[in-house]
Formats: sequence, C-alpha cells, structure tokens
Amino acid sequence: MITSRDSRRRAFHAARVVRKRARRRGVASVELALLSPFLLVIVIAVCELGQTLKVEAIISQAARKACAVAAYPASSNSDAVADARALINASGLPGSAATVRILVNGQERNVATANRGDTISVSISIPHAAISSTRTNVFVIEGSIQSESAVMIKQ
Repeated sequence: MITSRDSRRRAFHAARVVRKRARRRGVASVELALLSPFLLVIVIAVCELGQTLKVEAIISQAARKACAVAAYPASSNSDAVADARALINASGLPGSAATVRILVNGQERNVATANRGDTISVSISIPHAAISSTRTNVFVIEGSIQSESAVMIKQ
C-alpha cells in the first residue's frame, strides 16, 4: 500500500535527480567550452601532418619517375622535368612551385650528353607554404622546404 508519505519521498527524490542531472549538463558544457580550442588545434595539427606525409610520398614518386625518364638513352632534362611536374600536377599540388634539379655524375648537365653507366640524380623540392592545407606556418618553421631525390644509372 502506497501512502502519501511514500509518494512525497519519491517526488522529492525525483526532483533531486533532475537537479543533479541539470548540474551535470552544465558542468559538461563548461568542460567542452574549455577543451574545444585544444581539440581543434590537435585536429588541425593531425591534418597538417597528414598533408605533409602525402606530399612527401608524391614528390618521392615524382623524383623516381623523373629519374627513370632521365636514365633512358634518348631523353633530355626537359623530358624528366615535364614528367615530374605532370605527376605533381595530377596529384593536385602546384607543379609550378616545384624545383627540379638534375645532376649527372654530381654536376648539372643535360642527361642527353651523359654516357651509359653515368649516375643520374634527380632532386625535387617544394616550399611548404605552397602545399600547406591550412596556409599557415603554425606547425612548421617558416620557409620550410620538402624535398626528395632519386639516383639511377644511365642506360
């Protein structure tokens, strides 16, 4: 049998639970407001790191392809540079911002004049400002350059 005293207790307890939940929701809102800037910085940093790793893979692939083209017997520097820039552009990066440097036996020469067995080296560098997804230098040093190189033997 339920008495009026029991029902008052239940009502009091229910009101207490509701007030406690409201206070908890308020605390959670304040915690979110305090932590959200830090979480946002972490998310942006992870995105920037991912972009940097993606660009490193792209220019590494472009350097290998350009070096392979430069190692062919009937190729020239312009062929290798065009292939490197085309691959960089196809990946959504600005190929015009990339610097392609070709060395034959450690000296800047045209690969068309290289002999069989000569060492061909292709280096590609691109400024971080040109490939940054946030367009800021918050997470990297201003003026940073990403570069990759590949070395092959002339065929």
